[in-house]
Amino acid sequence: MPDTTTKQSKRRSEPPSEEPSPSKRRKTSVNEPASAGEVSPRSTSAPSEFLKDAKYYLADGDIEVCSEATVFRIHKTKIRPLGGLFSTIFEIPQPPSSEELPRLPLFGTEPNDVRYLVAYAYGDIYDLISLRREAITTLKFLLPCGPKYTPASAAITGVPKSAQSLLMRTLPFEVIRLCQEYDLPALLPMAFYHAAQLPIADIVGGIYGLGSSEEKQHSAADLIIKIVTGRDQLKLAYRNVRLRYLNEFNPDNWTDSEKCRGDDNKWDHCTIYITKTLRQFNRDGFMDARTDVLDPMPQVRRKLCAHLCSSCADNFNLSLEGGIASIWKRLPHYFDLGTWERVTEDQRAADRLYED
Repeated sequence: MPDTTTKQSKRRSEPPSEEPSPSKRRKTSVNEPASAGEVSPRSTSAPSEFLKDAKYYLADGDIEVCSEATVFRIHKTKIRPLGGLFSTIFEIPQPPSSEELPRLPLFGTEPNDVRYLVAYAYGDIYDLISLRREAITTLKFLLPCGPKYTPASAAITGVPKSAQSLLMRTLPFEVIRLCQEYDLPALLPMAFYHAAQLPIADIVGGIYGLGSSEEKQHSAADLIIKIVTGRDQLKLAYRNVRLRYLNEFNPDNWTDSEKCRGDDNKWDHCTIYITKTLRQFNRDGFMDARTDVLDPMPQVRRKLCAHLCSSCADNFNLSLEGGIASIWKRLPHYFDLGTWERVTEDQRAADRLYED
């Protein structure tokens, strides 16, 4: 076999073969038709058209595997555990022992596919199961999931300012596609939540630059319906659950803060300020147009609590935190995904199926 290392190398023409005698073993041509995945013993004279793989033609290998015009010299102990494509290699009869290694063509395969499997067998690429676990762990920093609300989240850094706006508009749709394509149901609730924060024009009308195409990309109709429906649910939850303390405020029948009520000076001050704040929020649409129900709103809290007595400020903070926790518990339900327990169990089932 010629020591050919590049595809540009000249190939020798194979000399005409002699007609085999009845006593000789019939040669097997790599050009014979065969079904995909079929393996066959090599001929006793190596075809000259084969090229050694640049990386996996190992001097101490004990078997040669061919895919199209590429030959891999590797170790049986490495590829035997792969099974599948290689499962029949060790079942076929081998020619009598000689100085040449057995060469086994894999019909219906491409060199890149074989090279990928061999690289996996030799540990030259990441274990796909471990890689998937690491990827999911990383995504959970951006998309918290689970029954217990964890307000802390990672920020995406290192993105040029010119690309930040487009990234935040396209990322939710890309993550939804990723979760649906690779069975990551536990991450879907937060992916849909981030999609619901976008303007309705982006959700329904599509976004330029989504995916690899420069054309305006549109989401599927069922996906749009799910995002828009959840978006409306978040708006209702903003007023009725998140800001319940303000929404249900009634100065004539308000017993939320007994300590404040016992002091007429505090009572007048707190009720007047809360009434004024509520009126302003209603006028500006603050309580009806927002969907960021998981935002801890630190600036609003600081400003409001600075004008309330300590008792009323504590009650407002407790009500706000309780409202956010309640919304978090129902977040999957807003997007027709069931409960956190359900999506968590679906994730475990998907992981078991993948890892088995």
